[in-house]
Amino acid sequence: MKKLFMAIIVMAFLGIGVVWAGDGQVDIATLPYTINVSGSYIVTRDMALATSNTNGITINTDNITLDLNGHALIGQGLSGSTGSGIFVSGTHYNITLRNGTVRNWRENGVRASESRNSQIEALRCYSNGDNGILAGYNSRISKNTCQSNSSSGIYASTGNTVIENICSENAGDGIVASYGSIVSGNTCISNAGSGIYSQEGLTITGNNCYSNTIAGIWVVSNSTVSGNTCTYNNGDGIQVSSNCRVADNTSSNNGVGVSVGAGIHAVAQQNQITNNTCVANDKGIDLDAANNIVSGNVLRGNTTTPVEAAANNQLDILISELPYTISYSGMYHLTGDLYLATINTNGITINADNVTLDLEGHALIGPGKAVGTSGSGIFVSGTKYNISIRNGTARDWRG
Repeated sequence: MKKLFMAIIVMAFLGIGVVWAGDGQVDIATLPYTINVSGSYIVTRDMALATSNTNGITINTDNITLDLNGHALIGQGLSGSTGSGIFVSGTHYNITLRNGTVRNWRENGVRASESRNSQIEALRCYSNGDNGILAGYNSRISKNTCQSNSSSGIYASTGNTVIENICSENAGDGIVASYGSIVSGNTCISNAGSGIYSQEGLTITGNNCYSNTIAGIWVVSNSTVSGNTCTYNNGDGIQVSSNCRVADNTSSNNGVGVSVGAGIHAVAQQNQITNNTCVANDKGIDLDAANNIVSGNVLRGNTTTPVEAAANNQLDILISELPYTISYSGMYHLTGDLYLATINTNGITINADNVTLDLEGHALIGPGKAVGTSGSGIFVSGTKYNISIRNGTARDWRG
């Protein structure tokens, strides 16, 4: 009787198309394939699906591990209107997808937009007609490569950890992340949107965003953006809206020669922008609104201006190159001895009221009193009020 019962169970599994490997995993060797039973599944070979408007593997239950085992799921290309390589149907928990290639699907490489508490790791998702990976809530998306997809490389919902992925040459953003997510250690290169685009309440740290069309990192609000490197993006290196902390980033060569861009651009208020390095951008720091705090940033070689600011911002600016023009009220400090070889040019020009310039014990050194016809170490242009200049040396100026 017991043997008969076991035989019925085996026949039932075979009846729904489940083939168990010797290690307890279920082998998948044909597409399309539907997973209805919790367990561990493994792809045994590269598989292509010629049928349009069809998903490759559909997951209809919780607690699934799907290992592509280094193999590829290959779609029908951009024909038809639907079809993803891996589709998690509805709200399912604890889905793990890993280790293989998902390419040439009409929609997403991976569509798991309603999944919860899942992991998507070590996948290569490219040349798909929508996103490379569309991920659900409170999940971990790590060590994936998403390239040349027709929308974003990775589109992650609320509360995700997006870590150590490479997203390049996608027609949208490299990574899109929603509320409360962590985006860390990713590389986003040459995407047609921004390298990273995010909503509110994110931590964005340690990413490398290079040569993206809109911005390196574009953040809506209430986020921390720290320790990132943003270079050669066509627009801004880092753009934030309001209530963000932007600290310890390196943003260089953004906006130059293609479009107007800043190393760091705050389009609204209540941001703290501290201890960043902004070098060789069109603008160093650009503030469109009031009530931002700016301090401790290194601003060098920015072609239009080191700082452009609306009224009523709190500015504490380091001066590390000459000539320098102070156009906004605030506190200014020298970072060291500064020398200017250009003749007939002022070292520091003050064009605003309510300015404190502290040389911090350093020297402003001109090209020599015998060369040229003009040029002062510090020049207050016109009638200005409440100017304080202190604590240093100004020597060898022609004027």
